[in-house]
Amino acid sequence: MRIGIVTSKNAEPLIKSVLEYLDPEIADKIDIEIITLPIPAISHLDTSTLARLLVLQKDKLRDIDILLIPGLCRGSTHVIEEATGIVAYKASRDPGLLPEVLRIIHRGDRLSKEYPIEDHYSNLHSIQQPTRTAFKLGQLDIPQRGPPLLIAAEIPPLLDEHQSLRLAERYMEEGADIIIVGSSNFESLGLFSKRIDIALDTGIPVLCEVASRRAFRIGLDKGCEGFSLSSDQILGGGNSDLSELTDKVIIVGDRDVSKLIQAIRILEEHGVKKNIVDPVVGLPMIDFTETFYRYRRASSLGYPLLFSAANVLEELSADTYAVQGLLMTIAAELGASVYLVVESTYKSIHTVAEAKEASRLVTKAFLKKTTPRDPFTRLLVIKQENYPPKISLVEPSEGKVIDVPEYLEPEMDRGYFVIHVDHVAGQIIVTYREGSKTIVWRSRGARGLFRTITRSLEISREHAAYLGYELAKAQLALETGRSYIQDKPLFNYPWRV
Repeated sequence: MRIGIVTSKNAEPLIKSVLEYLDPEIADKIDIEIITLPIPAISHLDTSTLARLLVLQKDKLRDIDILLIPGLCRGSTHVIEEATGIVAYKASRDPGLLPEVLRIIHRGDRLSKEYPIEDHYSNLHSIQQPTRTAFKLGQLDIPQRGPPLLIAAEIPPLLDEHQSLRLAERYMEEGADIIIVGSSNFESLGLFSKRIDIALDTGIPVLCEVASRRAFRIGLDKGCEGFSLSSDQILGGGNSDLSELTDKVIIVGDRDVSKLIQAIRILEEHGVKKNIVDPVVGLPMIDFTETFYRYRRASSLGYPLLFSAANVLEELSADTYAVQGLLMTIAAELGASVYLVVESTYKSIHTVAEAKEASRLVTKAFLKKTTPRDPFTRLLVIKQENYPPKISLVEPSEGKVIDVPEYLEPEMDRGYFVIHVDHVAGQIIVTYREGSKTIVWRSRGARGLFRTITRSLEISREHAAYLGYELAKAQLALETGRSYIQDKPLFNYPWRV
């Protein structure tokens, strides 16, 4: 049996790499011909267009028994059969499932001419590429390359004990794999020591960033499982301490890859072999595109790479969850193993959770050998994958449809409500004033507040509706961490004038 797999010139290398995972027994019994069309992408085409393109490839279609068309192509493969005289089926949406498609054909089952294989078979498995462990950080396996990427989160220097504790707890709850304790020459070593204790209490592997020799000694004495050093610290002489690091994981960072290579060689000479290389992600509009050159060159060292998202997330005034998706994709393509985030400003809050979701999205795409498109990703927060469904208004048999203006002046009640959101306590606070009477309600949920208040007070239906509207906004502000201002829009969009 000879099977032709139709693809585009851009996807051809990907298809070839996927077919390397085909079961040898099946590969011996099926001849495969990759039919590459001279177009950059194929999945956005319909089958009628594909039929016209395939007719121009007659020489390649000789002796083909079955044509497999990408599952994302619209339309039925009947038109391809009529144009080419060859049986044609829809394959899979995801290239990573091609070995499964060929296995099903080999055992004699038929595919569909209308729908991709995912719509007819459950429990399909994408190809699984083995993850090679470079070394261990405590009990944690550091992969030679991702995805998936491990998430490292830094507790920045200069935070007090209370702030560090809250941050470490959030990192732990949101799934950080590694905690890095930052240090600075502008803080006391006592505070640095306390932050290490807080990080160690999470049970997550801890690395220490070292600003001085004394900080280095504190990290060693506390039992940190690794250190983050610059190339200058290693190249600057006085390397007698390096012999104490043979069982430690060392992150070495520098924008100058030549210095980075020199530093790694010195570590190797001192028996330090558990190294993670950080070629440094550049600043947007300064040297961000240089990042790609640095990482490609640094990858020749053969050590796992660290990709720090901090520079981009902090310096780009955009919602971090969307940027994380792109940065994680770049990190994965560059072969990074560890992805570093840090909550330096409030804008970056919850970046660990965002990075975890971005890693899941990119890993899924990597296994399926497709782009990171997933309609169920939690990185689509405001927008969504598909246009909202059309609503068909049924005209009432009696009565009428009333078009209401966007704004009407309110009818005033005797009292009024003042609503606040306390993000520290995690509560919505409602104050009601009517003459000399004042009542305050507090709750974590808007629904309970609304029901309690409307059962406690005699207010108009219009006032109750207003209260429900504002409490819904307050609840959303509490959940998203946004400031709430009564009677003001909660979000600002580029398309809102």
